[in-house]
This record gives sequence, structure tokens and C-alpha cells, in this order.
Amino acid sequence: MVSNAQFFRKATEAEKSEYIEVTGKKGDSILNVFSSKLAAVQQKYTKAFRPFDTFGARMDFEAKIREKTGDSSTMSQSADNFKFNVDLESYGDASKFNYMGSVETIADKLLDGIRQPSVIGQSYDFKGKSRGNGITIYVPKDKVPAMDKWVKDNFETKTEEVVKEVKKEVKTKEAK
Repeated sequence: MVSNAQFFRKATEAEKSEYIEVTGKKGDSILNVFSSKLAAVQQKYTKAFRPFDTFGARMDFEAKIREKTGDSSTMSQSADNFKFNVDLESYGDASKFNYMGSVETIADKLLDGIRQPSVIGQSYDFKGKSRGNGITIYVPKDKVPAMDKWVKDNFETKTEEVVKEVKKEVKTKEAK
């Protein structure tokens, strides 16, 4: 039976002379460079309470790597073959998401020795259009009005229709 274990060894001087630097910084891998750029952009969107498709960005990056290295036996060995740019800002574009709704976030707080449920914020649910992955963003109570405005400006919300359906369901339950 063949083991899946991989054995690593230090490269010889002859092998090191044949290395092609593709990251611009010695010792960094393409994945490390991409991951650090992705983390910086993702943090920007997280601080702004906006959806960002990290999963989609990673999947597209991996597809580009596979495409570039797919037939490496016939590919010329130059650093230019491995350099490509991924527009990470596009993965935070509101047009790439569907707004699924929001719910209040409730947590127990200790008031006068009694645990009381209280609203601490709101969670907004989005779904990526390209891969269908879900993204939930928690927004603290003081930032909810700004987020509601952003959602209203960027997405078609069916609030009135949903309210009518809920009222209809409540009436039918009360009638039973």
C-alpha cells in the first residue's frame, strides 16, 4: 500500500539556483500573498458591516492556480506565467448578493439580579448569487439604522409583501 505522506527536504544549491521567484518577496508563497491581501480587504468590509464573498474569492483564486499550473510540463518556466491579479474589491459588490432578510439578535442581560432578554443588534442574511453561499452579518443596535438604509438603497426588499403574508398567517391561526 502506498502512503499519502509527503517528505520534505532542503533544496540543494543547484536546485535553489533554478528557482523562479513569483511572489516578489523571497520566501512567501502565492497562497500566503493572496491570503494576506484577502484578509485585508475582508476586514475592511467586516468593519463597514457589508457582505463580502470570501468563499467565492478563494474558489476563483484556486481555479486560476489550477488553470496556470494545469499543464506545467509544456509551460515555459517564467515568473510571468504565475503572476495574475484578482480584483478582490469586486467580491464585496452589493450586486453579487441577494438580501434574504434580517432578524433581531437577542441576548440575556442581568438587570437587578434578573436575567432579561434584550435586543443587542440585528443579523442580516445575504446569499451569494454566483455560488449560493450564505453570509450573515451581525450589526450592533446603534448601527442598525445605517445598515437598514444601505439595504434599502441596494436591494429590493419585499417588506410590505412579507408583512401582509405574516398578518394573513396570524389571522388564519387565530381563526382556528
